[in-house]
Amino acid sequence: PPMVRIRSLIAEGDYDSAAEELVHVAAANPGDRIPWIERADLLDGKLSDSVGAVQTLEIGLKSYEWNEEDAAFFLFKIFEIHEKRHARKDAMATLDRIVEGFPSTRYSANAVHKKRELTGDGSKNLTAGPPGSPMVSPPVPGKDRISPPPPSKS
Repeated sequence: PPMVRIRSLIAEGDYDSAAEELVHVAAANPGDRIPWIERADLLDGKLSDSVGAVQTLEIGLKSYEWNEEDAAFFLFKIFEIHEKRHARKDAMATLDRIVEGFPSTRYSANAVHKKRELTGDGSKNLTAGPPGSPMVSPPVPGKDRISPPPPSKS
């Protein structure tokens, strides 16, 4: 099974190959969030590629029509990566995406709490960066769907 092979590659320290294999698993199982999350964790944790981890989660988010809890979960994972890298504006913008896009989820309540924790009160409008800066909105179910990236040729 693919996940057994991936676990073996990780145990051997072959993180690049494991990350590539996870792309195939995600493509073969579009409704399974685990390969996306594991690939992002691997990129961020073992390969020090937080940008690639965020990109993986954004692609995963748009690759399938997730239920609200799962979609908000992807965004919360993105927030955690931004928070870890001390990318405050990106972290706050991601929290706002969760609150605005998925208000009825438990992740929205967690995002509100995190905003209060990070700002002292959470009452400020934290979505906006400098005037004119882009803000990515949450995906619209059934729209903005994209395929996982093709595996790189080695």
